[in-house]
Amino acid sequence: MDYSTITLIPIVAGVGETLRIAGIPCKYVPFINLAVGLVIGMIICNTDLGGCAIEGLYVGLGASGLTRSSQEVNCMLHNRQCRLEDKPKKRKLKKK
Repeated sequence: MDYSTITLIPIVAGVGETLRIAGIPCKYVPFINLAVGLVIGMIICNTDLGGCAIEGLYVGLGASGLTRSSQEVNCMLHNRQCRLEDKPKKRKLKKK
């Protein structure tokens, strides 16, 4: 893996984020990042196919981690909860 592969991570993350803003559900964005990273890795790479596939997977997974980490930092800076499982559950009051 060289520096050109590492510079692809923010590009793939940007593609995934653009698709999320366009209306793709958030749960599909990591898979899209993985697929885009794999395709770009196969196109740009100049070694054997196995190595190219691994580099593409690294790029896609790195882009997914970059996106998730930046969302978490953004939520921390704005003092809000990001994930649904972080939100407190509403209790139903029993009627007597």
